[in-house]
Amino acid sequence: MKYARFYGIGDIRIEEGADLEPGDGEAILKVRAVGVCPTDVKAYYSGSSSIKVPIVLGHEVSGTILSSGTEQLNPGLKVNVAADCPCLECGICRRGLVNMCPNMLSLGVNVPGGYAETMRIPSEFIERGLVYPLTGGTGFVEGALIEPVAVSLHCLNLADYASIENAAVIGDGPNALIHLQLLKRIKRVKNVTVIGLSENRLKFATRFGADHVVNISREKNFYSEMKKEQIDLVDITIGNPEAAAESSHLLGKGTHILIFGGSMNDAQIPVSMNDVHYKQLRVTGSTGTDLKSYSNALDLVKSGKIDLVDLITARFRLEDLASALDYSRNLRGLKCAVEFPDG
Repeated sequence: MKYARFYGIGDIRIEEGADLEPGDGEAILKVRAVGVCPTDVKAYYSGSSSIKVPIVLGHEVSGTILSSGTEQLNPGLKVNVAADCPCLECGICRRGLVNMCPNMLSLGVNVPGGYAETMRIPSEFIERGLVYPLTGGTGFVEGALIEPVAVSLHCLNLADYASIENAAVIGDGPNALIHLQLLKRIKRVKNVTVIGLSENRLKFATRFGADHVVNISREKNFYSEMKKEQIDLVDITIGNPEAAAESSHLLGKGTHILIFGGSMNDAQIPVSMNDVHYKQLRVTGSTGTDLKSYSNALDLVKSGKIDLVDLITARFRLEDLASALDYSRNLRGLKCAVEFPDG
């Protein structure tokens, strides 16, 4: 089998090894599609202290069961594998914060991930119901992207939509466009504005249902215009300190602030104690996803309510993974995926 092993910054090697065999309670996945995530890009270009190198990256994964050491998964079954597997037993998990489990098993972090022709599915993922059958006409690429839908849904679920009519999505990348679709199609927010830098991506935002789009590099006075309307939700989807700082201009009375994007270089958001107090701001961070959000994301993807196919603007082979990471880093399109031929 071929796989792409990550050794450190700028060092991914296509290697060959022996075919995988499932142990007791495990299964072997024939990988068919892997979404290229900004987390992979960050690791490749900047490193990550949480990733145990050398390792195979890739955590947005779909494929078919090739062989199985458990009766729960039969060969030929088309599935998505969750990116993260919490222990469900520690104090953090018992509090309902499974997305922050300190004992988490994570594909591409401490468990070999999906940038490989075949991938071992550990028994823990199977025992805890984290391998999801893809029924109906759900394609492998859509199936691979259930994870970004799940983390987006988990984030947006942290706001109270009974009081939200106007939302501003900060960022125009693939995750921002998933947030947009969830806000319009699932949360039924009346007005959603997407704020970004790319004309091409903002055109996609309009296609996906944005009521307004703003190119911040061209429309310098848009903050004063937007402040004429109460902004009830500011959804920061990118880890850009400048964008986070600029978003503080949109905060009104009772505004929800969701921080979805983590920053490579940590930064302070310029929100004062008095702003939080007198405007009764609600500030919430979000990381990962919970099991209910993942299950709901699966249903949304299978139902076709979220458009994922049009988010994929480039497809690569495993041998071209470095080019896929470069494509994603340089914002050449929206999202890209690594696909494996059937056979």
